[in-house]
Amino acid sequence: MRWRYWLCAAFVLLIVAVFFVLWRRADHGINSDNFAKVQIGMTQSEVEEIFGCPPGDYDEVRLPCQDV
Repeated sequence: MRWRYWLCAAFVLLIVAVFFVLWRRADHGINSDNFAKVQIGMTQSEVEEIFGCPPGDYDEVRLPCQDV
C-alpha cells in the first residue's frame, strides 16, 4: 500500500517537472531562420519585429555559475 503513495508522489512530481519545462520554454522568435532575415542597416524596431521581443538575455539554460 505504501508503494502506491510513493508511485503517486513520483507521478505528480514528474507532471510538475514536465509542466515547468514546457512553461519555461521560450516564446520568442530567436532562431536561425529569423537571424538570417536581419540585415545591416535595420533599425532596432525592425529587428525586434523579426524576433518578436526586445533585446536581452534569452539564453534558455541558466547555470548558477553564469550569474557571476
